[in-house]
Amino acid sequence: MKTLMTLALVLSTAGFAAAQEERDRRLDELKRDHDRRMQELQKRFDEDRTRLESEFRRRMEEPRKAEGQRPSGSLEEQVRRLTEQVERLTQEVEHLKQGGRPGGDRPAQVRPPMPPVPPRPEFRERRPEPPQPPQPPQPPRERND
Repeated sequence: MKTLMTLALVLSTAGFAAAQEERDRRLDELKRDHDRRMQELQKRFDEDRTRLESEFRRRMEEPRKAEGQRPSGSLEEQVRRLTEQVERLTQEVEHLKQGGRPGGDRPAQVRPPMPPVPPRPEFRERRPEPPQPPQPPQPPRERND
């Protein structure tokens, strides 16, 4: 009997150890998977950050370069360039009007006018309902078992 108890204790301990080992293995696998995903996210974040920083720097330097450039040419040259730009923008507007947009020939409305809202009824306090006369007690029902 003592041998059986010892054997049962040893087997249960071995079973528990195996289950614990399986649990630890799964936990380690989950940790590795989590760490791998976090490293991938960090890598993507770093790549995006460097790309955005370089784009930001480039865009910040564009206005500086534009400020540093003086309009070249005479006054007639500047007028000619501005006239060309106005013509180009006018053609673009005409093109957009012809593009099949609804209301291209008429001025665009932001939204149609809303119909007038009817006045809301006033809320009145509810009057308490008149008290109900007391009900006579009901006789107990008979059970049909």
